[in-house]
Amino acid sequence: MMDADVIVIGAGAAGLATARMLSTAGLNVTVLEARDRIGGRIHTVHDPMAPVPVELGAEFVHGKPREIWDLIKAGVLMACEGVGDDWQSQGGDLKKHEGGPAEFEELFQSMEHADEQPFADFLARSPASAELKAWATAYVEGFNAAYKERISVRSLVQEWNASEAIDGDRPFRILSGYDRLATWLAHGAHVLLNQPVREIRWSAGHVSVTAQTEFNARAAVITLPLGVLQAGSVRFTPDTPRLADALEMLEMGQVVRITLRFREPVWEEQRERLRFLYSLDEWMPTWWTPYPVHAPLITGWAAGPHAAKYRGRDEKFVLDRAVSALARLLRMDRGRLGQRLEAWYVHDWHGDPFACGAYSYILAGGCDGPRYLAEPVERTLFFAGEHTDTQGHSGTVHGAIASGERAARALLGETH
Repeated sequence: MMDADVIVIGAGAAGLATARMLSTAGLNVTVLEARDRIGGRIHTVHDPMAPVPVELGAEFVHGKPREIWDLIKAGVLMACEGVGDDWQSQGGDLKKHEGGPAEFEELFQSMEHADEQPFADFLARSPASAELKAWATAYVEGFNAAYKERISVRSLVQEWNASEAIDGDRPFRILSGYDRLATWLAHGAHVLLNQPVREIRWSAGHVSVTAQTEFNARAAVITLPLGVLQAGSVRFTPDTPRLADALEMLEMGQVVRITLRFREPVWEEQRERLRFLYSLDEWMPTWWTPYPVHAPLITGWAAGPHAAKYRGRDEKFVLDRAVSALARLLRMDRGRLGQRLEAWYVHDWHGDPFACGAYSYILAGGCDGPRYLAEPVERTLFFAGEHTDTQGHSGTVHGAIASGERAARALLGETH
């Protein structure tokens, strides 16, 4: 006897979007989630002492993707554009960042005509200055949580073209917290928490999933993060065609992020409209505030090679490096800055066993990886998640939602 028509594994954005579409179509759907909460890499903390929700995972709506803006326009969510001034630390001084010099844009535009290769190889062949290459590296490794020696140039071109089509350089925030999106997607869904999946046994037309107990269905949609799939903590019996090959074409980007809450927004003493602060700092190179919302919180971001430096370290180590970095960038006394700190919130996504990283990127030569993952297996196993997006929106919530909708449509097309 089947427990459900479909089992969805993972209650992140992709899994919840899949379940919502399938349930609306009349199928009996069970969602299994390893955590004690929904949302996956959407992780919002509602601290009563903080004036705004604190995001430890996804924070920005990148531009105006249909998957999220349909809800914003319908009044389900409230959003605010992150306007303000961006600053860049150069030689110990802060200078207004106006989007970078024309040479910066020309460098990335030249990738359109470059052969497929790692970004580092592309830079090595570029006539750009050493300074420009350093900032280009900081951008690619910071935004994509990637290593320049590994990430695909072709994937970067696809990503930027896709972003341009939706005004992706305009950051928006969901004012009530990104978890409101997960709550809306989960409405009416049958979600079982604390159900880490250990094994998926399957044959054409039948799936048996082992978690705290055993669940049976006609099909399964697997929305586990790329890092979890690569860790091998979930066993497929038998192995799925092409899965191993596809997983070798992608890599899970690493991120350590920290939000500092002060008694007052200390940066406004110098930069009242501070939005983003970019640097080449060794430990915590990127910072942002909630501006135009005035709140005494600022977030530090260490991604890719910078995140690797924190591996195995505790929160106090992260806090110490973050406060020191912020003091250097703002040219403030470190002790005085620390005295004005009230609280901090840290998450190391590499150390999260149910994520094993922040989000995916494509290795050089691996642009077929997401497409391989997106292909249904024997009309029985379907994969979704930002790492299966084939439109250039990997690493985003809207890309995850779109992948879940794609998997649901594929399943419904096979079922009906």
